[in-house]
Amino acid sequence: MKYGVFLVVSCVVGFLILSHVKEVEGQKDLGCNATNRFPGQCGNNGNILCEADVRAMMLKIPGVPKNIKVACQSCTQMPRNPRFQAPRRMCNCMTDCKK
Repeated sequence: MKYGVFLVVSCVVGFLILSHVKEVEGQKDLGCNATNRFPGQCGNNGNILCEADVRAMMLKIPGVPKNIKVACQSCTQMPRNPRFQAPRRMCNCMTDCKK
């Protein structure tokens, strides 16, 4: 009986480890870099604003799925240019390469 319990627990632990590895491999899909400039300021939620702007930009491209994955690493406030009165920000994001 002791060996039967050990076998069942081993199978469950093995299954959990293998399913976790698959989730980590799924994060490799975000391999396409999308660095763009957008109007506005970064503020406290700059990465969230960047993700929304990049997603909206990507959805304008024909054939891009509606549920495209976007993850932004940074939002950098750009210095003001006298020609451009509105503040701008640089978004450094990764997108899903699959179509």
